[in-house]
Amino acid sequence: ISRFAVPHIVPKNGSAVQTAPSSGAPHISRRPTMISSLPYLDIRVLKRDPKIFIEQLRSACHNIGFFLLRHDIPNNAASRQLVETRRFFDQPLSKKTSICYSKSPSFRGYMRVGVENTSGVTDTREQIEYAAEYEEEKSTVATG
Repeated sequence: ISRFAVPHIVPKNGSAVQTAPSSGAPHISRRPTMISSLPYLDIRVLKRDPKIFIEQLRSACHNIGFFLLRHDIPNNAASRQLVETRRFFDQPLSKKTSICYSKSPSFRGYMRVGVENTSGVTDTREQIEYAAEYEEEKSTVATG
């Protein structure tokens, strides 16, 4: 049983995304099967030109489902996150379900094995979805 949710989108058209080195804009090439490399996104592009970055991200997620990200997050943050993730999943079920996604107005939280499905097939993983919640998001949910 997998314990981690990983976004996975399989393109129906077999497209692959590559970033054109000169412009940084996405270039979509049609390939029938194998992807020779993952798209490489650079967080600095988001800061410089959000529209370009958003298009690169959209294209990578839609056509491939995965990407590499150059970021400015401290190196030890990923290690700390992995430790905390393992600590969370090692807790008793009652503790994990105390933050069940069905209790969240934004559908964030813990999902038991068998709750999620992909293309109508039940996934055999437990997962947690989390993100920052913003005041505007909370007020939109509260007011309907």
